[in-house]
This record gives sequence, C-alpha cells and structure tokens, in this order.
Amino acid sequence: MNTNISKEQIVEFVKAKTAERERIIQFRDDSEACWRGGTDESWRAVGCKLSKRERLEAAAIHGIIAVKNRRELELWKALLEIVTSAKEVAAL
Repeated sequence: MNTNISKEQIVEFVKAKTAERERIIQFRDDSEACWRGGTDESWRAVGCKLSKRERLEAAAIHGIIAVKNRRELELWKALLEIVTSAKEVAAL
C-alpha cells in the first residue's frame, strides 16, 4: 500500500493518541473518585439528587471506561514502539 504519510507523521499521530488516552484515564479516575466520595448530605448541599447507589453506579461506569482506556493505551504504546523501531513504514 503506497501512501504519502511519512513515518514521522505516523509517530506523531500515535503519540497524540497516547497522550489523549492518558488524559482520558486521568479524567475517568478523578471522576470515579469524586463519585465515590462524600456523603449524602454533602452531595445534597451541592444540588445532587442521586442516591448513594446511583452515585456508586456512576463511579463504577467511570472505572470501567478507565480500564478500557488503559488497555487502549497499552496498544497505542506498543504500536509506537513498533513504528519507532521499524526501519521504514513499509516494513510494517
């Protein structure tokens, strides 16, 4: 397959995807911790009407998404290693 995409462009793309996954993981971890924290009273004080069970369910969803993104991050990092160690893109 012939493309006009250079190895450097591929490396930059994969680095951007890696950084994106890292930001998403941080956000999801922070969100999970936030939803798990606090008391019913403290959440009511800021206007949240969710029950503790509902807040824990929201936390669990953020946790699941973080796990998925950690796996994707591993794949992007593995791809980056392959691309940077390849002599040329055609070798892939």
